[in-house]
Amino acid sequence: MAGCSRLSAKPTSLGVGAQGDFLSSPEESERGATRPIIGVYYPLQPQHPSELAPFGRLVDRGHADRLWLGESLALGTPQVLAHLAGQGITPALGMGVSLMPLHHPYQAAVAARSLAALSGKPLVTVFGTSSPALVTALHSAPYASPLTAAREYLTAVRQLLQSEAADTSGEYVRTRARLPAGLEAPGSRSASGSSGPRWPAWRRTRPTWRSPG
Repeated sequence: MAGCSRLSAKPTSLGVGAQGDFLSSPEESERGATRPIIGVYYPLQPQHPSELAPFGRLVDRGHADRLWLGESLALGTPQVLAHLAGQGITPALGMGVSLMPLHHPYQAAVAARSLAALSGKPLVTVFGTSSPALVTALHSAPYASPLTAAREYLTAVRQLLQSEAADTSGEYVRTRARLPAGLEAPGSRSASGSSGPRWPAWRRTRPTWRSPG
């Protein structure tokens, strides 16, 4: 369930800035796009948050730019990443692919804002519509238009992260709510988000490992 290719053919990214900036491309804003962005993707279902600690430290020490964890059904992805922050391991984080049928937009916005605040760094969340079978199992019927479902979902999440009142009355998403104000990462304003036709390029490499030093 953690492999990107199995979860969504075209996932869409949403950036949450710990500094309150509207991020159309979080990775470019962090590094200036002067070199390739390197992410560490943990491809397994973690049985304990400590399993990610060595990879989080690897990123925290500057050997990579972001630690990624996909949809974890053994332990929830936001909870696992929050545990790292509680241990003092605070790399830039990425969640994806997060399956839209499993998370209400309000819940997704709360999780994204919380992790950005806990890590103190911009967070990227990649959402995917998942398979028709899973959508049917959870919502009685598949999305007739996955693109419309994704657009409505991301609109609601973005509005919530921008401290706006989400007012989405679409075909698939109906949300009228607002996140409580006042949650801020250290030295920052409230988090915000953006969405667009961007997604990470996942590449397979040879199964080798070398210690960074």
